[in-house]
Amino acid sequence: MKRAFGSILTLAILSFQQPAFPQDKVAQFKDFKDMSLEELLNQVVVTASRREQRVRESPVAITVITSEDIVESGATNIPDMLRMVAGLDVMAPTASDFNVSARGFNSLLANKMLVLIDGRSVYMDFYGMIMWELLPIALEEIERIEVIKGPGSALYGANAFSGVINIITKSPQDGEGTQVSARAGQYEAYDASLLHTGINGKFNYKISTDWNGTNAWSDKERTSEKLAKFNGLLGYQLGKAAELTLCGGLSDGTVEIFPPGRSGLTDYDGWTRHVTLDYQRAALSVGFFWNGAKLYQDPRTTVPGTLSTNVRTNTYDAELQHSLTLGAKHLLVWGGSFRVNTINWQLLDTDHRQELYAGFLYDEFRPSDQFIISMGGRYDYHPLVKGHLSPQGSLLYSPHRNHTLRVSVGTAFRNPTFLESYWYLEVPQGPGMTMTMYGNEDLESETITSSELGYHVLLSRHVQAKADLFYNTVANFIHSQPAATFPSPPAPSPGIPWEITFVNSGKANAWGGEIGLVLLPADWFKAEANYSYQYLEDQETHHQIESSPEHKLNTRLRFKSRNRLFANLQLHWVSQTTWDWTTETGTLTSGLLPSYTLLNATVAYGIIPDRLEIALAAFNLLDNRHQEHPLTEELRRKLTARIALSF
Repeated sequence: MKRAFGSILTLAILSFQQPAFPQDKVAQFKDFKDMSLEELLNQVVVTASRREQRVRESPVAITVITSEDIVESGATNIPDMLRMVAGLDVMAPTASDFNVSARGFNSLLANKMLVLIDGRSVYMDFYGMIMWELLPIALEEIERIEVIKGPGSALYGANAFSGVINIITKSPQDGEGTQVSARAGQYEAYDASLLHTGINGKFNYKISTDWNGTNAWSDKERTSEKLAKFNGLLGYQLGKAAELTLCGGLSDGTVEIFPPGRSGLTDYDGWTRHVTLDYQRAALSVGFFWNGAKLYQDPRTTVPGTLSTNVRTNTYDAELQHSLTLGAKHLLVWGGSFRVNTINWQLLDTDHRQELYAGFLYDEFRPSDQFIISMGGRYDYHPLVKGHLSPQGSLLYSPHRNHTLRVSVGTAFRNPTFLESYWYLEVPQGPGMTMTMYGNEDLESETITSSELGYHVLLSRHVQAKADLFYNTVANFIHSQPAATFPSPPAPSPGIPWEITFVNSGKANAWGGEIGLVLLPADWFKAEANYSYQYLEDQETHHQIESSPEHKLNTRLRFKSRNRLFANLQLHWVSQTTWDWTTETGTLTSGLLPSYTLLNATVAYGIIPDRLEIALAAFNLLDNRHQEHPLTEELRRKLTARIALSF
């Protein structure tokens, strides 16, 4: 800890010994210019319809976290930045484990949100989870995050069930420069990163490195996370309209994760790798990526059926996409993909390989300046669940350029994971008794059908408001349950399961909405607030399904003075929640958590404008100690200091 703070102090002293920065060199990491509210509505996004369009023209509910938001938040990880997004549920079981979902159905293993990095899926098919801290990017490398709430399978296929999060990184074309930053704080938290971009003739390149770690909330002496990350990019201009890009990255180290159904933590030690190759020419793009992971799981639990295992997975993916204009009013986007997943894991019956392919078509029609009609669909093939068609449509009406009303309907699905399909494990329970856990290759995909009504308005150059309402129907939930139980005798008591498998069962309705308000009365002050409500109901019993909080309130105040002083204050209030989860023996368990308030704060000062900045950040400033799931660790206050040098 002392060494980390000493490194920051040394870096600050050395920075003052450097000669004056050349005035004619523009740094990539200068202070971000505040966008006006109208500029925010006209931001260009790419995730909503797989092409560039303005936020106000998006056919789905979308939120953009800008570079400015990332810098100002003081967050040390991506999920904590996502807490401010209306309708998202964020859970932190440990100091290095996070689960994110949209509009309910969050869990200790959230498997209904698709996460992309520059369009590349980082969804881990063996468990169906996102290992957020293993993503091989530094926070300083992120240009923006686009968040879609609602079904996204019409464009992105399986697992874009409750939404899509696309993390878009900075490119060399955004500007050349170098940034070095370091952060240290309580719980032996540290983070050091370097980001360098450049252009040399027809070549452009980017190098990003990051080293970070922290100790556990519950034990200041226990390492919860220790990681090294690298990401690199090399681009080559093939004429004026074409570019070839090669990208690769890795993460290596240890994180603590709290898997569902277990009474203790699991250490994941290992690495992830990726390589991407993309060709783009005007409206045509062709891409290939490989994701690889090798992880050693070491459960800290005595629950039967848990053991240390190695998992080795590979994903090979090839995609093609093309856009074309049909007349003056139609824009057509079409494409397809082919994917191969392989896995080697002791928890499965044998090694497995799956081949998946898909094709999609999206049409946007503008009959007039006031209307935009979009329709699309995608066909996905999976070797076990076979074919799946996901249609989607929306209507946008703008009676005035600052008012937009949106009506949309869509469907999505989640395919069974490798564990759910191929699990096989025998666990001795005593003399003559063995518990067998096995997967089910006859599972169907989980499905969701959603109807949405959205409205956003720019009331004046100082006030922006938006509202979204949704109604979802969800079916074919996949969960584990006993397939047979021991009689009594020989079991010491009746009802002990001796076979556990996965099944489809249950239907649910979910409804709710989000409202948000942004105020920008002056250049030095910005205020935001949003409120989310969601209710989940079992169709058969009409009882509430306990999964994620009903009410959430987020507020943010931002102050920025002309003398380079900046302050940011974020408050998150979450209502009391009863969580349901299924144990590894198929038992349904519940736990009640009281409401909690999380207050985060950041204060920063630009020592050298656009070049050298120092900042102090507080996570859970009031030290409101709370759990975000009944089984997990208690979150506490963490203070960190950061210094960033750009040149």
